[in-house]
Amino acid sequence: MIEHYSFDLWLTLIKSNPLFKPLRIEYFFKNYNFSKKKKIEIKKIFRKVDLMCNLINEKVGKNVDAMEMYLMVLYLLDSKDHGIDSIEMAKLYQNMEDLVLENTPILLNKNIRSTLIKIKEHGSTLSILSNTGFIKGKTLRKVLTKLKILNLFDFVIFSDEIDMSKPNNKIFEILYDKVKVLKKSNSIKKEKIVHIGDNYTAD
Repeated sequence: MIEHYSFDLWLTLIKSNPLFKPLRIEYFFKNYNFSKKKKIEIKKIFRKVDLMCNLINEKVGKNVDAMEMYLMVLYLLDSKDHGIDSIEMAKLYQNMEDLVLENTPILLNKNIRSTLIKIKEHGSTLSILSNTGFIKGKTLRKVLTKLKILNLFDFVIFSDEIDMSKPNNKIFEILYDKVKVLKKSNSIKKEKIVHIGDNYTAD
């Protein structure tokens, strides 16, 4: 019997609300479009930063923070140096969090919650182990609360909160140590723990 199930988050349990990314582009187009770029160009900038930081996280094993990612976007939008230094990054992120919560990510399918409940009813424990990007772990906790599934997990691990990203072996050791504490047993075998995700490299 599998004693513990660990889940990745994005495209394993949830997916982005289709309204969110267009609204994020619109926000940057209106507020930070220093060089008068077209919306399609802003979309490409977000995609470029996202892919680049994912690659860095996976190759280096550390975590590029959301604020750093937004600064990269702003830098690429500000080709003539219109004053990134004057931007209040905390306020920018708060606006992004508000946008996420107003356009909440969606459960990957309608059976997610009932499946998690059934796993727990069979005696296994659950956790989330997820890399983060433009959305911080603290915001994702609010998302999972809105989706009414956070309470089903015994613990969650987000890369930005430990400055470490999958597939770094150390993050899986942290998972293993947390399971041992949860089970109150140092003898639980790793073969009794399963991690489920969508990314063959990271998961």
